[in-house]
Amino acid sequence: MPLQEVRKRHQEAREQLAQGIDPAAAKKAQKLAGAERAANSFEVVAREWFAVWKENKAECHYKKVIGRLEKDAFPYIGGRPVAEISAPEVLAVCRRIENRGVCETARRVKENISQVMRYAIATGRADRDPCPDLRGALKLATVKHMPTLTDPDDVAELLRAIDGYH
Repeated sequence: MPLQEVRKRHQEAREQLAQGIDPAAAKKAQKLAGAERAANSFEVVAREWFAVWKENKAECHYKKVIGRLEKDAFPYIGGRPVAEISAPEVLAVCRRIENRGVCETARRVKENISQVMRYAIATGRADRDPCPDLRGALKLATVKHMPTLTDPDDVAELLRAIDGYH
């Protein structure tokens, strides 16, 4: 460590002592705060929520949920402290998904993020869920209704086609 850095740290320690603060205790507290922030990251809380949530779910369903979070949410907000996640950050995650052309997946990821945030609130790691603030901000998925067969002649034709299929 250069002498200049040592002098700077010495001066900071003297200033803390002058204010009645123990420099060693302050350094420990700062280190603990950093560890606590890492323990309360979005990904850590989400995985904890997922372990509780998946208990009575079908395997194919819970694999889709964790897959969405791992692919679309963790790379962007996974390392952030859960208490500091804001609505614009969640919206940015959802916009990335929308830009791929899968609006329904964006809505579902927002819903999963909201579930994690509500779990964080319940466990005392966050104060609020930013997802309700995004109401109406996402594109709506286009719904395509499929026509039904109501005419008996059409039903008969369909049954003949099914019967003749090899």
